[in-house]
Amino acid sequence: MDNIKIKLDGIATAKRFETDELFQRRKFEEIVNILRYHYNNKTEKKQDITECRTHNTIFIDGNRGVGKTAFMINIENYIKTEYKNDEFSKKFKFFKPIDPTLLENNEYFFSIVIARIVEEINSYIYNNLNFKFREEKREREYFEALDNISKAIGAIKTVSDEIGIDEIASYSSSIKLEQYAHEFFKTVTEIFGVDFLVFLIDDVDMAFNVGFDVLEVIRKYLTSPYIIPIVTGDYELYKKILEYKFKKNFNENNKNHEDDKIEELSFQYLQKVFPSEFRIELDELRKILNENNLIFEIDDKNITFKKLLKFEKYTLNWGIKREEEKYCPFTYNPRLFVKYFFRKKEIIKKFIDII
Repeated sequence: MDNIKIKLDGIATAKRFETDELFQRRKFEEIVNILRYHYNNKTEKKQDITECRTHNTIFIDGNRGVGKTAFMINIENYIKTEYKNDEFSKKFKFFKPIDPTLLENNEYFFSIVIARIVEEINSYIYNNLNFKFREEKREREYFEALDNISKAIGAIKTVSDEIGIDEIASYSSSIKLEQYAHEFFKTVTEIFGVDFLVFLIDDVDMAFNVGFDVLEVIRKYLTSPYIIPIVTGDYELYKKILEYKFKKNFNENNKNHEDDKIEELSFQYLQKVFPSEFRIELDELRKILNENNLIFEIDDKNITFKKLLKFEKYTLNWGIKREEEKYCPFTYNPRLFVKYFFRKKEIIKKFIDII
C-alpha cells in the first residue's frame, strides 16, 4: 500500500505535484510503459509522410473532475523524477498544454499547435545564450519548413467548403500540409535533440463547437512518427460530438441515416484517432483510497484520511446508529473531494492539535 500526500498549505487547483502527492501513480506507470514502447519500437521515419504515417495518440479517459488535467500536467515531471537516470526519458520534448476551449471561433487549432512550438523554440534560444544552430543548413531548414507550413495552413483556411474545384484544391492543400508538418516536426526534434515531440491537449470534449475540428487536426496532421499527442477527455462525450457531426452531415446531404450506422462510424473514427492500445482510464477515487494510504499534511503536521473520516462521521452523525442513515459530507469526485478538505483546513489543523 502506497502513501499519497495532500498538502493543505497551498490552493486546490490542478498543478505540478511531488511524486508522493499523486493520486494516479499506477496510471503514470502505464504512461511510462506506452512512451517506452514508442521509444523501443520507433516507426521508420521516412522523408515521405505517406510511407510512415502513424497514430501515436495517448488518450486519458475519465469523467469530469476525476483529475485528468492534474494528471496530464504532471506526466513530464513524473518521468523526469522517477526515470531521471534512464536514457529513454531524455528523448521526449513536452510542450505546454493546449486548451481548445480557449480558441476563438476564427482560430485554426493546428495554427495554435505550430505557434506553441515556435514559442518554445524562441524561449529555448533566448534562455540558452550559447545556443546556435549547429549548422547553417539546419537553420535554413527550420525557417523554410516553418514558411511552408504557414503557407499551407493559409491555403486551407481560404478554400471554401463547396464541392468542385475548391474541394480538389482543399484536398491538395491538406496533402501538402501533412507533408510540410512532417518535415517541420523532424527539424524541431533535431533542434531539441529528442526523438519525439509530445503535445498535451486538454478537454477537447468540452469544446463542443470546435471539438470535431480539433479531432480532425489530430487525425490528419498529428500523424508524423515524430509526434505523440496526449489528449484528455470523456470517451462518451467524444462519441456524442462525432454522432452529432455525422448526423448533421447526413441531413445536410439529404441522406437517410440509421442510428446504429452513425454509432459504428463514430466508433471506427475514435478507434483510429485514439488507438485502444494507447488508452488509459483513470481510477475512481474510491478505488484509490481503498488501495492506498492517504495522508493530509498541514504546517508540517500529518493526519490520515481514515482517522479524519472517522472524526467527520462521528461528529456529524452523533447518535445515529444505522450505517445507511449516516451522512457523508463530501463527494468522491477528486476535484470536489480535495476542495472540501482545503476549505476545512483550519478545522483540521485544530483537530490535529487536539489529538
